[in-house]
Amino acid sequence: MDLMIANQKSLRNLTVLIIGAGPAGLSAAIQLERYGIDYIIIEKNKAGGLLLNAEKVVNYPGFPHGVKGTELAKLFTSQVQIRKIIKDEVIKTGYREKYFETRTKLSNYKSEYLIIASGTNPRNTNVIINKSAEKKVYYDVINLSHHKGKTFAISGSGDAAFDYALTLSKYNKVIIYNRADKIKCLKKLYDRALQDNNIKYVKNISVLKAFASGNGLALTLSNNNRIVVSYFVIAAGREPALDFINSDKELENLIKSNRLCIIGDVVNGIYRQVSIAAGQGIKAAMEIYYQLNKENN
Repeated sequence: MDLMIANQKSLRNLTVLIIGAGPAGLSAAIQLERYGIDYIIIEKNKAGGLLLNAEKVVNYPGFPHGVKGTELAKLFTSQVQIRKIIKDEVIKTGYREKYFETRTKLSNYKSEYLIIASGTNPRNTNVIINKSAEKKVYYDVINLSHHKGKTFAISGSGDAAFDYALTLSKYNKVIIYNRADKIKCLKKLYDRALQDNNIKYVKNISVLKAFASGNGLALTLSNNNRIVVSYFVIAAGREPALDFINSDKELENLIKSNRLCIIGDVVNGIYRQVSIAAGQGIKAAMEIYYQLNKENN
């Protein structure tokens, strides 16, 4: 996983570089802060990650009545020095001569250790999205929850689709389209959605195409009908965001030696839970701390 950055003087030297400011990355930062270990977090979007989408987190310890995802994200972020969260995007990272070299859109970094907590990207779908419609098609609801009096269509059948619907339905109308007849979400989420007068659930119908229509968005459905909505949200699954790193034998060795930690949703598959990610972040920071002590003694 070699990466050659020609101008070595342009590299900013760090002990630990963290990629991603979701629950895993922020938890690692909190623990590194406790140890007094130098670090920087690179985050291309908003600190909090997909936690910002959650209508309510009900299984995070310490909140018996649940907590809004945005509120929990604020609590995580409040424990990290804001100046250490840099809004930037990682282009490529590699390892050579005992250091990681990471290239971003705005800078270059050199670190002894690397924590990858980059989360996930939306999975590609078969929906044809006309260029004129792109600004009204979303893959999460982080930037949509402020809308009122709009109509949203959501494609999906998992936890995300129904959670997004519950977030948006407070002040808007929502239609969930499931291409199959079975749901993949928790029954409690499904039941809550069915009891919400602002949410309509439609099974065995998929969205085939999206294109602009006046001030709205026209969707062509698999039953040959067409509807017009304000926005379209695709919640068709996610995949690891690891396109900036090459997978090879050296990568495995770096993980074994605790030089590289890959944590959170990016590696957790179906176990994408805040508490799991947070625990992994703490553990990663502890492993680095003990590794540093071993090397310095």
